Amino acid sequence: MKPNRHLWWLIIIILIIIGIIVYGLWRANHRGPRFMADSELVLPDGSQVQIALLTTKAEKYRGFSGMRQPCPDCGLLFVWPALYQPVIVMRDMLFPLDLVWLRDKQIVQLTLNIQPEEGEESELTKYEPSEPIDAVLEVPAGFAGRHNLKIGQFVDWH
Repeated sequence: MKPNRHLWWLIIIILIIIGIIVYGLWRANHRGPRFMADSELVLPDGSQVQIALLTTKAEKYRGFSGMRQPCPDCGLLFVWPALYQPVIVMRDMLFPLDLVWLRDKQIVQLTLNIQPEEGEESELTKYEPSEPIDAVLEVPAGFAGRHNLKIGQFVDWH
């Protein structure tokens, strides 16, 4: 008995459709870098928020670039071993940020609601602290306001 050609074609078409759906779901979950918290930050209001502690040059260069916005109370903490005046740009950013500049775990400056930009890196707005710092917290815009952060307050992380 010969197999029904129509049945085989139907099976092939169904398998192709299933493959396309599975690939689409996989791709949606693996698009670009993802936020991975490895530490907690304790804020002046007592809130504990999830952060990723960035210490290498490559991690700091990448930051949130190309990532979708994590939870509203998640952030990246860039840490340097000595006082430093870093320059931060909104390279390949998909959402606006607040920057909380820190020295010895004390807030020394706030830069709020920085909008994503497009263009060559040399054309991007440069954000830097007015004095040397040893850490900067990069969080989704609105974070500083929600937690009523002020210059002079202290944060802690572990």
